[in-house]
Order: sequence, then C-alpha cells, then structure tokens
Amino acid sequence: MQIEILFDVAVSPNLAAANPQSSCAFPLSARLADGTAVCVYRQGTTKHSHDGQLLLQRSLDGGRRWLAPQIVFNGLLERPTQTVITGGLCQTRGGALVASFGTVEGLPPNLYPFGAEGERYPLRFFLTRSEDGGASWSPPAQPQLEPLERVGVTAPPFVAANGALCVPIECRIPSGVNATALIISHDDGRTFSPPLMVAGDASGRLNLCDARFDLLPDGRLIALLWTFEQGSERTIAVHRAFSADHGQTWSAAESLGFVGQISAPLVLPDGRVLAASNYRHPPLGSLLWHSLDGGKSWAVDQPIQLWDGERGRMSGKPVTLPALADGEERVWDELQRFSFGTPDLLLLADGTVLLTYYATLHGVIHVRAAGIRVATL
Repeated sequence: MQIEILFDVAVSPNLAAANPQSSCAFPLSARLADGTAVCVYRQGTTKHSHDGQLLLQRSLDGGRRWLAPQIVFNGLLERPTQTVITGGLCQTRGGALVASFGTVEGLPPNLYPFGAEGERYPLRFFLTRSEDGGASWSPPAQPQLEPLERVGVTAPPFVAANGALCVPIECRIPSGVNATALIISHDDGRTFSPPLMVAGDASGRLNLCDARFDLLPDGRLIALLWTFEQGSERTIAVHRAFSADHGQTWSAAESLGFVGQISAPLVLPDGRVLAASNYRHPPLGSLLWHSLDGGKSWAVDQPIQLWDGERGRMSGKPVTLPALADGEERVWDELQRFSFGTPDLLLLADGTVLLTYYATLHGVIHVRAAGIRVATL
C-alpha cells in the first residue's frame, strides 16, 4: 500500500495561539450529508482536568481550513458538575445531529479521573440532539443503560445499513474488565433499545474496549477493539468483531495479528479496509494498516507510519516494526502522559481520506487533521 500526504494542519486554535493552558484532545469526526467535515473533541486545562467541555469545529473544504469552535456541552454549568471525558456525533438518516458524550460527575480540580481516587466519582453517559445543524442542542438526556456499569464514550454514533442509529458504549462488566456495547434506535434517535453486547470477556482476562466501527459494502458492521490483558495491562493484538444484523448480534472477537491501541477502521468503496492505530513502541506514533478482503485478514508487515511521534510530523512511509518484549504495561497510569492519539478516519466525497488526531507540538496538546490519498492497488 502507498499513500500521499496532501496536507497536515491544526484544527483547534490553541496551537496558533501558543496556549499550553488549553489542551484539546480525543477528536472524533463525522461527514455530514452536505459534505461538511465535523470534528468533536474535548477541551480543558489539561487532557484530564476537571473543566473539560465538548467542542465542535467544521471544515467546508475537506479539512484544510476549520471554522471557529462551537460549544456542544459545558458541564461546569451543571449541578452537580459534569466533566466531559470524550464525545462524538453523527447525522441521522432524518438529518438531525446526535452527539453522545461521557462525563465524570463532581470531579474535583487536580484529581486524575482514571486513578484509584477517581474511581469514587460516577461516570455518566449523555445524548443530546440538534435539529438546526448544531446551532442549538437539546438538554442532555441519560438513556437507560442498566445493567451496564462505569459507562463512557470511545466511538461516535453511526448509522447502520438499515437506517438504525447505533450508539456505542464502553462499560465495565461483572468479570471486572472493560467491554463494548451498543444501544440502537429505529426512530431517528428518539428512543433506544436496551444495551446489546458487542464484545466482553466473561472470564475477566481481556479488556475489549475503545471500539471503533464502520459499515462494509455488504451491509455488515466491523468493530476494531483495543485489547489489553487485565492483570498486566499489556496491550496485545487488536481484535475484530462482525455483525450481520445491523448491530443486534456480533461474532466472537478475534485477533488481527498486529498490535495497536485505539484502531479506527475505514471501509473504502472497493472493499478494502484501512485501520489507523496508536502505536506506543518504537517507532512511536500512529500506523496505517490495510485489509484487502473486507477486514478478514490484514497485511501485518511494514505498515505505513502516519504521525511520527519522535519527529513531530506526518511521515507517510512504510516502517518495519521490531519484535515486542513481553512484560507489564501500566495503561491507566500512562494515559495522562500520552502526547498523541485517538486517530479517526473519514472518507470524503472526492475519494481522499481525512485523518483527525491529537498531538503535542511546542508543549501544546491540540487537534490536527491530515488529508491522505490512498493508491489504488
């Protein structure tokens, strides 16, 4: 596979303002019916500060230029306060915008939400809706998610082939690990089904989480899952699951043979599937993998490096990955020190691909967008 990097620009304005007191991270993107690219992300004093809010920016030219941020939700105005962790949106079949976002309730200043002390504070899951293209939003509502616990958002809502609106949920299951579920709406996002499990390890050995989804040409759904061991917190190969009934049921999660953290799939019109994945070993950065058969098998040699975490720029060149040593990793402790991440992929109307992600330059954590042309094989 070969790619061409067309451009790489800052989305969030904090980089141009040289403002390290504003951290913009965890972008999730969507393409609207009129071709507008929309990027939703968290903004706060730091990546995990108590003052996180959900912002939205738009691009009318395929990601090269971005309009000023709009606020989707500011939980500091709520009582009790709601600290946004992350959120995403999509456009429903009926044309409305629906955003999902996760929060920590009542988080005090200077407390890391994913540490032992942070576990004391409730996680909340909200949905909000806009009928005017994002100019205004409905009061956030909490869908019924019982019996799921410790719920959150790691993927945007999406529309299945039958028009149903699917809203992904990360959750904790009784075995103690993180898992992935969905709620589904057949009335354009006004009411939802009870939670449906996508992937969860009842044995308590594996976390199957931070899922990302896309729609295959035959109508099936594919989910890619960050998979790490519960005891050692060691990230192992990305796992994959399929649904042939619009998200109601899912195949057992299976290894893809390459290691990565959050991995975002993008299905191309010819049936190839790309996956942009965080990679936190040398060569540090994000990698692009590909499948020629709809996500069944993957080329695992010489992926293409996207963001080069050592040089602080996009690469676009194949890399050879050294073998990984066994050992423990401390995922939850390391989250607050990650300097880049959450790649997301959009297919634009002209056939190019838009990558959104966050990175750190000059001490400023900010959201970026890169245009990519993928060679035809």
